[in-house]
This record gives sequence, C-alpha cells and structure tokens, in this order.
Amino acid sequence: KTKDEDIHSSCSSDQDTSNPRFAPPQRTVSTPRINKSKEQVLRNGSRILRRSLSSDSLITIVDRRTSTKYSPEEHEFDRYGFLVTSTNRTAADDLINPERVRKENQRLIKWEKMLQDFDYCQSKRPDQVRERARKGIPDAVRGRAWRQLAGNLNISQEHDVNILSEKIISEKDRHQISIDLGRTLPTNEFFSHLNKETGELYPNLEGHEKLRKMLHSYSVYDPEVSYCQGMNFVAAVPLFYMPLQEAFDTLLFLMQSLNYREYFLKGFPRLHKSISILEHLINHELPRLGKHFQKEQIIIQLFVTQWFLTLFTYNLPFPAIIRLWDWIFVEGHDVVFAVALAILKMVQDEMLSKEGEELLEFTMSFSEQLNFTPDQLIREALAFKHVIKSVKKLQIKNPSLSSSTEIDIYGRKQRYDKALPFYFRNTKSKGNI
Repeated sequence: KTKDEDIHSSCSSDQDTSNPRFAPPQRTVSTPRINKSKEQVLRNGSRILRRSLSSDSLITIVDRRTSTKYSPEEHEFDRYGFLVTSTNRTAADDLINPERVRKENQRLIKWEKMLQDFDYCQSKRPDQVRERARKGIPDAVRGRAWRQLAGNLNISQEHDVNILSEKIISEKDRHQISIDLGRTLPTNEFFSHLNKETGELYPNLEGHEKLRKMLHSYSVYDPEVSYCQGMNFVAAVPLFYMPLQEAFDTLLFLMQSLNYREYFLKGFPRLHKSISILEHLINHELPRLGKHFQKEQIIIQLFVTQWFLTLFTYNLPFPAIIRLWDWIFVEGHDVVFAVALAILKMVQDEMLSKEGEELLEFTMSFSEQLNFTPDQLIREALAFKHVIKSVKKLQIKNPSLSSSTEIDIYGRKQRYDKALPFYFRNTKSKGNI
C-alpha cells in the first residue's frame, strides 16, 4: 500500500456517529432578586450590568462553587477532571459508557492516521477533516489536532511564555489576574484540590501558576488589549490538552489569527458587532422569539455577553465546550452564531411561555441549566450553518450592524456600551460605565 493510498484511506469519510446521553452538571448560579414591577425588573437588569466589582455584583463572572462543601462521598472526578457530585453523576457515568468509548476509539485510529500527514489531508480532503472535527476530535489527540488546525507558530522570544511572564505589567492587571485565578473552573482538579475529609476545595497552585503565566504573558505581548476578565476562561481550556508554551501559542491563534482580541479592546468593538448581528439573526431565523423579545423589552446582551467573551466556556458543560472548540478550529469563530441560535431554539418554547419578570429571570439563568448532549447541540447548530457564511455579508451589506446599536430600555434610549457589565471592561480604561 503506497503512502498516498494510506493517507487517502485515513482521509476517507467517517460515517459512524455517536449520540451519548449527556446531562450537563447543574451549576450553582446566583441570580439577582427580581422585583414585582416589570419596569423595576428592566431597570434592575440594566443597573446590575453596570455595577462595579467592588459592589460584589451577583451577576459577575465568579464561580461561587468554591465556597460549597461537598460530602466525603463526592470525591470522584470525571474524565475531564471535574468533580462528580450527585447532580452530575449521570453525565459523568455516561462519559465512560462502553459504546461511547468504542466509537471514540474507532475515531482515534482514523485521527492518528490523519495526523501523520495532516497537511496532505487538509489540502486534499478538507471536507472530510471538517466533518470529522464536527463529530468530535478524540481526547487523546485533541491537543495535537488543535495545534495542527491552528498552524505551527514559530516559537521565538516574542512569544516565549517563560520570558514574557517575567516582564513587568501594571499593578492593576497583576492584581486582577491574581483574583481571577481562583474564579476559573474551580471544580476542576487542574485548578483545585479536594480535601476528602472536609469536602472543601483548595487551590491547585501548579495549575494557577500556569494560567497566571499565560495571562501575564498575553498582557505583555498585546499591550493594547492587556488583560480583561473573560480571557481567563478562554486561556484555561488549552492547558487541559497541551504543555504551557503550546497552550499559549493556541491562545495567540485565537486572539490574533481569529481576531478574538477585538472582543477585549477598549469599547468592545467586536462585542457590539456580535450582539447586533445575533439580534438580526434571531429576528430572521427565530422570528417568533425575536418579536417576543421586542414585546417584553428583553435586551439580549443580558445573557449573550458571557457567551461571546468566554467562547461559552463559562456557560456550557465542558464536553459541549470542547466540541464547539473543535468546530471553531476548523471553520473559524463565526460558528458561535450558529451555536447561539441552536441554544435559543432549544429553549424557545419555554421562553415564549414566559413574560415580564419571569422571562427576564429565565434569560439570566437558563444557559446554566440546559440539558442536552454535545451531539444534540452540534446537530442543532449545524441546522444554522448557513449563517456562518452570511455573518461577513451582513457586516458588508448592513454597515449599521458594525456599530453600537441603540436599544430601548424602559422608554429611554441607551447604547450597548452603556449596558455592558463593568467586569468585562478593559482594565486599562478609566471611569465607570
């Protein structure tokens, strides 16, 4: 068998599909107290978004599970290193379901062959690479595949994490990074240790130090962006699959090559665009839901801001997150719009049944309580894959979607940037929102 024949075989269509039953862990999320008056609800929603960190806002991206005490029996970790509790045990058991493992091993063999000459497969059979990535890259080779899909960045002093992490950054950035380390995926053993006797979680200093180096290094590498909250969740994911330097290179790919850095520039230019585009897509793809939001005066940035700024890492269960990231590495950042529409479609009926304060309360917490498998999410998102190509056209044909759009909150016009949460504001900018 010739090399070309072997590579052609490794790039052949992968027809098997898996549909594991995955119930995401129920996250404990604090939500603001909802007042009775609809007008008060809307006012409170806007006010909460503008609170500073010093006021200990309930909606701040802080995973408060670190303060939870777990029973001595709850001391297992799932295959991804997350603590298994009574609320997510079914999901954790399903991750090691024999049928799921068998199918993943079949895919592993194909990916191993494909990675032997990945450039050939990517150039000759790009559709097959994309199809396999959509089905999920096996965990055993996910780190290698992400690096191949991202392209091999030449390591130099310009982005050597050990050199960059020794350089000086502002005290404000340094302090904020140190605070956010403990807020990043605290129930994962990469960042926490569980005391089995007391049931309390304690920081894993080794994991925190690696994440600190990544965030510190990026602050040095890209002084215009520096450090902004939300980046900590994005930087954490590659660390699960590759060494520190490669994880930092992957972060650079996301921030620089995919231009994800624009989400964190002063004024949040890309965030404004993404919110405007998603609002347009909702009205076009889910018109009943779009009209319902308009009728009930629901502003979508109340719940989608975290989606965009953390690439869903704060809101979705980890198995769904990495499937989304597999897709992003193959087709680019704009797949997040298809995923956002898929999530909204899955909860559309429940949203349409709610009004006023009940709807507002639901929109601010529903993404933490979604119950679906990663395959279900990707399958629903693929139904909206046509929007991926249309996103760029939307910005060209509708320049208004590329700027801050005015919204009507309880009878008064405000701009998106006035409603953005303080904790997402670039740490270098001054003043309160």
